[in-house]
Amino acid sequence: MGLYMLEYRIQRINKLYKKVIANILEFRIRDKRLKWVTITDVNVSSDLSVAKVYFTIFGENDTKTVLQGLDKAKNFIKREVAKRVSTRNIPELYFCFDETEEKARKLDYILRDIDAPDVNAKKP
Repeated sequence: MGLYMLEYRIQRINKLYKKVIANILEFRIRDKRLKWVTITDVNVSSDLSVAKVYFTIFGENDTKTVLQGLDKAKNFIKREVAKRVSTRNIPELYFCFDETEEKARKLDYILRDIDAPDVNAKKP
């Protein structure tokens, strides 16, 4: 299998795992800590042994508490993924908080502050 085909396969698997894990969290998990979790991305290693699952949280929920809930549900999620995805091995899941949205929000705030006219400045 060529490098391009391997990359294409990994991309397809990433999308599939993202969809399946998001569905499991929405419909099969009853833990209230995970109610507002959104799966933003999944990156599976080339040997399919590890999957980093990136998530965000809506609102002001505590990231540490949500991570504890995800770690507690990890084996259940892995079993559910195994039922829905036909691959030889199901990767070990590692959950990571996705800071991209938070960083973008901070950058947007900085850019707006730069562009905002100073109302106290004197006109020439």
